[in-house]
Amino acid sequence: MSTQSTGTSSIPQSHINLEAPHNHLNLPTKFDFGTGNTIELLYDGLGNKLRKTVKTSGIVTLTQDYLNGIESKPTRFPDHAK
Repeated sequence: MSTQSTGTSSIPQSHINLEAPHNHLNLPTKFDFGTGNTIELLYDGLGNKLRKTVKTSGIVTLTQDYLNGIESKPTRFPDHAK
């Protein structure tokens, strides 16, 4: 992916060929950015997104639930690394 004006990519090189496992509906279930940084996605049997879980250094930092495609209030977790 590149911009038309400069021809340079705005996507970090480490994310260009990111391996992402898919479920039986060919929907991505997990993006692993390395060092414990992940985004995990949960779907129902029809492929509707139910939940997104973000982990930073292996610790859950955000859980976002969805109902009929609408985001509910996200659950944020305090940063215990300080």
